[in-house]
Amino acid sequence: MRKCIALLLALILTTGCMSFRSGSLPHIPKEDLKVDKDYKKRDVSFSVSYYQQVGDDIIISQKQLQKTIKDSFKKSQLFNRVYSTTFAAKSDYHYHFDLKLTGTSYEDQQATGLVAGYLLLTIPVWMNFYLDITMYLFVDGKEVYSVTTSDRVTDLIWLPLAVTWIFANHATMGAHIRKHSLKYFISEIKRNKLYAIPTADHSVQARPNNLKFLDEDNSQNEEIENDTDTASSEELL
Repeated sequence: MRKCIALLLALILTTGCMSFRSGSLPHIPKEDLKVDKDYKKRDVSFSVSYYQQVGDDIIISQKQLQKTIKDSFKKSQLFNRVYSTTFAAKSDYHYHFDLKLTGTSYEDQQATGLVAGYLLLTIPVWMNFYLDITMYLFVDGKEVYSVTTSDRVTDLIWLPLAVTWIFANHATMGAHIRKHSLKYFISEIKRNKLYAIPTADHSVQARPNNLKFLDEDNSQNEEIENDTDTASSEELL
């Protein structure tokens, strides 16, 4: 009898919960972003770093994020070959994605679960989780662009929500955040023509105006090197 009661309580505790988003993901404009047809598609590498402050119940795993990135990049048809690598082994044209998952600590989650159990889920309690995904673009080893998407996932534990858990859980919320974030990142790549940023073997004329500072940095370095060579020559004379 006790085992049956324990199993029943466990079932209630695991299903009397609803996960929902705060809806703070960035808006994706519906305008048609045309891609330059005369640019040369190139290979692109990407890497992922992952930080999770909360417990073992993962909303988005590193493996899930990597798969979504690869699928989204291929589907965009902006690149030639898409491959995953480490940040240290990044290519001259590289995107790095940093995911941070913070929120209610594992100890607080346990305490909230106990409170819900003692109250038999008659009074709603909740936990919050915050997800930030930042996309960085590195060209020739330099960071030239970054953009972040953020969202909050709330777990509301309450007996009347037992049925909603089937379609409103961490898996469904995480899938939506991953897909929406990558759609937004792809739209930003198109909007800023980041796909046309040349690496060492491409002309700098295709580079967007807001990234001309790369050329300025290179010219300044060349001037410093020329001044150093001139000073050395004068000393020899």
